Amino acid sequence: MSAANAPEHFMWFEATTSLRHNAETFIQNIHKGERTPQNDLLQRVLDEFVAQCLEIYFLIPMERAELGPMGRKIVTTAVATLRKTLQMVLGRIVRKLSQRDMRPLAEFMDRVMLRDHASLRGTSYVAFPLEPQSAAEFRHMQQLAHSGDPAAISSVILSFQTIADEAVTYFFAEPIDSLRLGPVLGKLAQIGIDSTRSVISGLIRRIFSTMTSAQVANTIDYFCQHIATADQLGVALQSRREWA
Repeated sequence: MSAANAPEHFMWFEATTSLRHNAETFIQNIHKGERTPQNDLLQRVLDEFVAQCLEIYFLIPMERAELGPMGRKIVTTAVATLRKTLQMVLGRIVRKLSQRDMRPLAEFMDRVMLRDHASLRGTSYVAFPLEPQSAAEFRHMQQLAHSGDPAAISSVILSFQTIADEAVTYFFAEPIDSLRLGPVLGKLAQIGIDSTRSVISGLIRRIFSTMTSAQVANTIDYFCQHIATADQLGVALQSRREWA
């Protein structure tokens, strides 16, 4: 990826040591044409990735906002639904994949994991590229939230729903589409993606409607802390692995 084409901002989180290790092993095995089946390893990577996404984007913000019992129940119920849906759909798909089928997923992982390729011990970030207007929108939401204007909630809800929809497309819909699944698995995957979008959109609408201005501001502050440029993350985007 050239510097000219590199995204300006990312929504990021730091991958756990286990996720980094397992994903790196999977990427390298597929890249070098390892003949041993990689299905179990891929399943572990995806389970870890889903678990960390749910923690970073839902459970930790819930704690930071200090939600009451009703708000916590809304979040934990939605998280349980998302976990069950994604595990079921991804599990069904992964079992059917050949080594060749997995190549687009390995390439995708290689692209979204921003890290020093020369060292397995370095920090690795899982990063979702933001459109320039999306990064600016988060900063604007931050200002609105801290102003205490009750009218800001509707704008915050819409903005979060838009960003969440883009994230589902980037992290799930596009990678799954690259697999070119048959009609049965393709339909199952689409149902899973649609369900994920619906649950997240509904969660955002319900949870923000129950939050105080201070809780909204704390939540947006948390997400703004997870927006950065590649330079701020200390990652060189040019050091990509070559895929033939």
